[in-house]
Amino acid sequence: MRWKGYQGEIRLVIRWNKKRKRFESLATNLPQATFSTEDVQQGYKLRWQIELLFKEWKILTNLKKFNTRNPEIAEGMIWTSLIGALLRRYLAYQAKTALNRVVSTWQVSKLGSGLLVEFWRWFARDNKKRAKEAWDHLLWLWREEGVRQNTQRDAKKGRCNSDLIIKRSLIV
Repeated sequence: MRWKGYQGEIRLVIRWNKKRKRFESLATNLPQATFSTEDVQQGYKLRWQIELLFKEWKILTNLKKFNTRNPEIAEGMIWTSLIGALLRRYLAYQAKTALNRVVSTWQVSKLGSGLLVEFWRWFARDNKKRAKEAWDHLLWLWREEGVRQNTQRDAKKGRCNSDLIIKRSLIV
């Protein structure tokens, strides 16, 4: 099979899906000697997770447009936005761990920003009691209002399988 303007080889990967009881096919230019059928299919699943991540970045971090012509300022704004997205993911992961239930990254990022500021204010002042009260209030809010709406569908589609994992060895 040839595509107009493409000079390389295209491999068609076809596999029977037992769950859906149908054939699934993907076209790839990855060499068969290096990438098995399973590798190609796993890559496609990961690609979808990456698409969802970019969608999240565009929606939650305002990465659509910056009001500057200075490339250094634009780069700084991009990095700041991405760090903000990482913090949202981290907070959602911490909430999920603390609450033992799946929470929405979107809801976590929207809910309780004032409480989060209050938490950091007390934390910075070394008032552990007030910081813990603010954190507990924030967790209560996330537990009540931040739960994903359709966890069964999400589990089936793999939306909850990409938790943020931070290894201690990576923390300096």
